Order: sequence, then C-alpha cells, then structure tokens
Amino acid sequence: MKKLLVYAAVFLSATFISCDDHKSIPVSEVPPAAVSAFNARYPAAANVKWITEDKKGKKIYEAQFQLENQNFEAEFDADGGFILEH
Repeated sequence: MKKLLVYAAVFLSATFISCDDHKSIPVSEVPPAAVSAFNARYPAAANVKWITEDKKGKKIYEAQFQLENQNFEAEFDADGGFILEH
C-alpha cells in the first residue's frame, strides 16, 4: 500500500511540474507568422485557444481547436514552422 501511495505522489508531482511551463495566451500574443501558418493549415478550425510552452529552451505555440467536431492540437514555432499535430 505504501508503494502505491509513493507512486501516486510521484505521478502527481510530475504532472504538476510538467504543466508549469504551459501558459494560456490571447491570439494577440502569438507571433503573426504562427497565426498565419495555423490559419493556412486549418482554415475551418473552430474554438481556437492558444498556449505557449518552452521545449528544449525554445518557445512553442500550441493551438487547441476543433475541426469537424473533433479536438486537435497543433504546435508551431515563432517563425510559423509547423512542428506537430496531436
């Protein structure tokens, strides 16, 4: 039982630590190149929310959005370079 509690505590700590570098931001704070790249790639996206995070010392801009009633996330760098979709 103690092991289970320790594992749960470690998991929760890791979860909270990993979330510390995520920050919701308004679209006005997203570099125009990233917004343009997003709009070109996902013109029918709805309910778009932006989050910024640091990955390997680089600022990444993540769009969370809906497309055809499904939730998606797409990451871009400040220059508008597409990183990944998930």
